[in-house]
Amino acid sequence: MDEDAVVGRITAGIPSPTLGVGVGFVRFDKPGDWVGRTLSMRLPDGSVHDGQIVELPFFD
Repeated sequence: MDEDAVVGRITAGIPSPTLGVGVGFVRFDKPGDWVGRTLSMRLPDGSVHDGQIVELPFFD
């Protein structure tokens, strides 16, 4: 979510054993300059979390 607007859908997510955070893929509804932005995710349980959009491949 970008503020209150839904801009895409999470297609896959999993806790990263090496980074210690969740990682996943999102499919955006429209092209845009998403990389480097922090957006919010609303999970099926209703909780909201921030996530940073990064280039692929990502690794630390």
